[in-house]
Amino acid sequence: AINDSLNARLRSRNVHSETVFCLSPNNNIAQSFKTFGIQPSSTSVIAVKIAVPESSHTAENVQQHLAQHVEGKQVSTELIGRDEEVDLARVKKVYKIVLPARKGDQNVLTETEKKEVECQVLAAMALRGAS
Repeated sequence: AINDSLNARLRSRNVHSETVFCLSPNNNIAQSFKTFGIQPSSTSVIAVKIAVPESSHTAENVQQHLAQHVEGKQVSTELIGRDEEVDLARVKKVYKIVLPARKGDQNVLTETEKKEVECQVLAAMALRGAS
């Protein structure tokens, strides 16, 4: 999204909406917001603020603004992607991921399977961006 913004290739209104759009495996902006946008039922949110060097936005300003406008508890980015925070069934559905059949709980992945899912998700986003 930042690269597209710097090269005047945004397909959405601004770099922030482009960030949401870039998460999607397809080219439908409305569907991207439906799938990855904030909903009234959202319980976990990752807030991203992209500031240009000339702007008056500082990390402290952004932090203060988010604290005032987002109700909830902030957590370290190290906690993002923990197994209990990932809806694996939804990830597989959105990105059309197919893993080899195996015995056991299909919602508990081995480390190798987690890496495979991550690779497939990143590949889907990268391929969509290249089109």
